[in-house]
Amino acid sequence: MTWTDELATWDPSLFNNVRTTMISRRSHATLTSLTPNRTKVESYPTFSVRVGCNFDFSDYPNDEQNCAARLYTTNVMSEVELSIYYNLVPSVMLGWGNQSIKKNIQEWELLSVDANLSFYKSHRKYSNERPSTAYEAQSTW
Repeated sequence: MTWTDELATWDPSLFNNVRTTMISRRSHATLTSLTPNRTKVESYPTFSVRVGCNFDFSDYPNDEQNCAARLYTTNVMSEVELSIYYNLVPSVMLGWGNQSIKKNIQEWELLSVDANLSFYKSHRKYSNERPSTAYEAQSTW
C-alpha cells in the first residue's frame, strides 16, 4: 500500500541526511521535525492463506488442477488503488525450514503460480479493466 501523508514531517538534515527508513509495525517510534513536507508512506503487508480446492482425479496420473484464490478489499475502488507491486512474482510455500523450496507433495508437483488483478463488477462478473468512471469506481470492488 502506498499513500502520501501531508501531515507527516521529516527533515533529513536533522537525521544524518536519511531520506528513507523502515519501522517495524510493532515499533512505537515517532518521526517528527519542524519542516513539514509531503511524505510518501509505503506498507507491504504479508499474510498466509489456506486454500481448499476441488480436484478432479478422473485423468490420474496425468491430470492437472487449477486452484484459484481471490482476495478482496472491503473498500470500493473509489477509495483504494490496487496494483501488483513492482511486478513481484507470487510465491507458495509447501514447507518450512530446510523444506521451504519444496515443490512436490507425494506425487503432486506445483508447476506454476501466477497473479492477476481483476475487479468485481456485479452479478458474479469480473473484469481485468480498472473502473473508468466515478460511478464504476464507486460500485466496483
